[in-house]
Amino acid sequence: MLQLGGFGLSGFRSFSFDSMQVMGPLTKVNLVAGQNNAGKSNVLRFLAAALTPGAKAWGELDFPIGQDNGQPRFAVAVPSTAPNIERTFARLASRGLMRSVSVEQVLRASSPTGEDGYVWAEYAIPREGGNPTLDDSYLRRLQSQLPAGWARNASSELANIGGGGEVEDIRRVLNHLNPLGSAPRVVSISALRRIGETMEGAAEHDGQGLISRLALLESPSAARAHERARFDAVQAFVRDVFENDSLELRVPHDRSTLNIVDDGRWLPLEHYGTGLHQVVILATAATVLADTLVCIEEPEVHMHPLLQRKLLRYLYEHTSNQYVVATHSAHMLDTNHATIFHVKADSTGSSLATAKRPGELAHIAVDLGYRASDLVQANAVVWVEGPSDRTYIGAWLKKCDPSLVEGVHYSIMFYGGSLLRHLAGHDLDDVEEFVQLQRLNRNVAIVIDSDMTKPNAQLNQAKLRVIEEVRAGGGLAWVTAGYTIENYVPGDILQRAVSKVHPSARTIRASLRSNPLSHRSTGIKAPRKERIAREVMAEWHGPVEMGLHDLPVRIGELARFLAASNHLAVRSS
Repeated sequence: MLQLGGFGLSGFRSFSFDSMQVMGPLTKVNLVAGQNNAGKSNVLRFLAAALTPGAKAWGELDFPIGQDNGQPRFAVAVPSTAPNIERTFARLASRGLMRSVSVEQVLRASSPTGEDGYVWAEYAIPREGGNPTLDDSYLRRLQSQLPAGWARNASSELANIGGGGEVEDIRRVLNHLNPLGSAPRVVSISALRRIGETMEGAAEHDGQGLISRLALLESPSAARAHERARFDAVQAFVRDVFENDSLELRVPHDRSTLNIVDDGRWLPLEHYGTGLHQVVILATAATVLADTLVCIEEPEVHMHPLLQRKLLRYLYEHTSNQYVVATHSAHMLDTNHATIFHVKADSTGSSLATAKRPGELAHIAVDLGYRASDLVQANAVVWVEGPSDRTYIGAWLKKCDPSLVEGVHYSIMFYGGSLLRHLAGHDLDDVEEFVQLQRLNRNVAIVIDSDMTKPNAQLNQAKLRVIEEVRAGGGLAWVTAGYTIENYVPGDILQRAVSKVHPSARTIRASLRSNPLSHRSTGIKAPRKERIAREVMAEWHGPVEMGLHDLPVRIGELARFLAASNHLAVRSS
């Protein structure tokens, strides 16, 4: 599917005429989040109105109330690899017309976001009705950024006509490229969804009519036998939702409902929880459709947070559509599968902004009424003694499981080895002076240097207490096999790293029960442990299994703990 690269709108409902609000670049799944009445639904309505051929003309209430003198405008961005656009540039190149200007120059000139790879076109909509036409101010901007004479020659080649000035020549070139005609078709799914028989006037993909289409996928004709795979995908998703690998979907002969067959028991879908009902409707609609821009209104309605995340993952991994989703749910925002946009409203109208940084996502959460304790925290915390430990643990986790992302799936916090006695793993009513680690985050792992100088030595009481309390709360406690975390580093790598940071350091001679960075070992009074750690990991080109003692086992345990804390697939080894 050639996905929509972006779009912009102004002069539509809550979006004023004053400035075009742009959403882009878009990815496969795009979330539009904001408060009630901020303009989320208007974004979806706009896409259906602007990108649907033959859509009804905009009515008076589709224009901003109280603004009578503006011109509604919108923009679309389509990939330069769209067949018609690619053929057009190839034709111009074959005539030598792409020597003075590259395709990339044309794309950059058309883009309000500076993104390459897309042809952007801006259109004006006559208030009195009629088809959208290329906006004059957009054409003048293009004319100012392209070489003089190029548009005239390109217009003559493509349209066999010239004249009227360079702006008109550019208009003819853009009309030939026809970006609007290359945009995907749009289907809207409202927040009111219910499976049932097709009803006159009902939206086709809101549950009404889905059963008939699913029946065609369940038992396709011989010529369309390949479509059975789409039915199987829906069934696999339903099995995942119900956590039952033997469950089956069945469409009855009268197509009045969708039956769930569980160990010989047949029940209509509507007899299950409303959240399950909703998530199956959306997954079915997304699978029945193909290569479509699907606009979904509030998919989280009646849906548990875990179902919300499963739905987003299914849309991303198992369907061929592109999605723009309006949502209030912070749980939807907690995903790696979507690009997030924030819609806000003030006295001047609605505005759109991309949210990428943690602070921007946190601002959306606040806008939605969530507190820091509700969201915008990593789903697990790994406590370590200091910055060098963070460098080692973070780098080893990347080698062990690259899918784990620091700041998303986990955060690494410092406690400082000498401060361990002030920490407690779970809520202890009678020890008020302790920091309650699991009050900060329930998914806690802690890495502790053993500091043991003899094979039969015992951990001190502070460490034993914290280990017991973390494990009692369901967390993970890792005590290093050696005196400190540096004992896991192969000697030759550690020696090279220390020598780079401290050229005067002597040859390291340390055992498992001694500190390899001590003054006695290196001759350095205050080794720069964090810089040494960075140099170690720059030298560590192989897998984590290069590490000494129980490092591969321990880092594997930690990676599996973090994956489970994020409801990710847990690796078996």
